[in-house]
Amino acid sequence: VVGKENLDFRDAVQLLAKEAGVNLEENEADASSDQRSKLYEINEIAATYFQEILRHHAAAQPARDYLERRGIDPATQEHFRLGFALDQWSSLRDFLSEKGYNIEQQTVAGLLKRHEERNSTYDAFRARLMIPIRDRQGRVIGFGGRVLDNSQPKYLNTAETALFHKSKVIYGLDLAHQAVR
Repeated sequence: VVGKENLDFRDAVQLLAKEAGVNLEENEADASSDQRSKLYEINEIAATYFQEILRHHAAAQPARDYLERRGIDPATQEHFRLGFALDQWSSLRDFLSEKGYNIEQQTVAGLLKRHEERNSTYDAFRARLMIPIRDRQGRVIGFGGRVLDNSQPKYLNTAETALFHKSKVIYGLDLAHQAVR
């Protein structure tokens, strides 16, 4: 499982236990495991936030129009959990902070970037159609963001994190792994 699925040992054990219906107890002393859990958690909350923005926010209307022009119906949008990042410097940061996630956690998750000269942070994704990237188990590990105009770069991915390694991720594997088997 480790080599075949490109998982580290811990994730392989968790995957096999889940498939076998076995609950594994987490070792609370394991800081690395706790950090990974927080990263999964914060990415999941960000994905849900982006989805809600796409569904309901007036500023996301161009994204909804774009998806309609491309023939991507609401059911497909839900299936792939598409979302939208507002064209604001701190909307996600403010939302996650209200949920109790500190700036360091948001930065480690790749959702914020640091502006060293100003000693501040800002949302890594702005004015983009958001596409959650998930691992084989369906957990959100990062995001791809696509602009709706001619801005560059056209696509922007989450920076490398403890969960997201662009060279090791196959988009949609969580949805296709049974067919691939």
